Amino acid sequence: TDSPQQAILSFERAIRMAQQDSEQDHTQMQLGLLKKLAATQKELKDHPSALKALDEALVIAPADSSLVIEKAELLLEMEQLEKAGEWVESQLAENPTDPHLNLQAALILRLLGDLPKAAVRAQSALHGFQENGSENEGTLAATIGGQIAIAMLRDEDAAAILATTAGMHPQQHANDSAVAYYCLLGELALQNNEEVAAADVLTRALQIDPQHPRALALHTRLRIRQGGG
Repeated sequence: TDSPQQAILSFERAIRMAQQDSEQDHTQMQLGLLKKLAATQKELKDHPSALKALDEALVIAPADSSLVIEKAELLLEMEQLEKAGEWVESQLAENPTDPHLNLQAALILRLLGDLPKAAVRAQSALHGFQENGSENEGTLAATIGGQIAIAMLRDEDAAAILATTAGMHPQQHANDSAVAYYCLLGELALQNNEEVAAADVLTRALQIDPQHPRALALHTRLRIRQGGG
């Protein structure tokens, strides 16, 4: 098996070959190679080189939201939080309804401490996913929106956001995002003394990850309330 360094050399050679032909199929091949190169450079923690490859890929596909988000996440890894926020906001100016971009913006704004604006972005993401997205995406956006609302001491808003996902059940392969969703539902249920509802969602969380710290802590709170110790 090729080492990451050997893979990088192979990708770079293939990219140079693809650049010699402007045909559409070669352009797509070049894009795919740049994505693989960026991923490999990122794996090696060579963030500047990974960023360079992503920028070259974005020249080919500037409207590819997955590339936009990948660049934002790379900037976050490079601890360039404000630059990541500026990057995503600049892309939202071009495509303001993209739910993936809105969700990424919400996450970054939350890290920056701008909770009101983060809440707006999370709500836009939720609306977008509810119109055209999967249950996993919708519940993830609702979870983030709910967490932001709770951080703003607006538990009623959090409950209203999560109420829009009633009947949704994120699939187990979503792992952390699904557990976070059920934990947030459980936390709100406990606050409202809805022990049956709390037991249901916390059981779902523990079925996905029996050792999840937050789910275990909430389940312990529930057992204490029920007199189970």
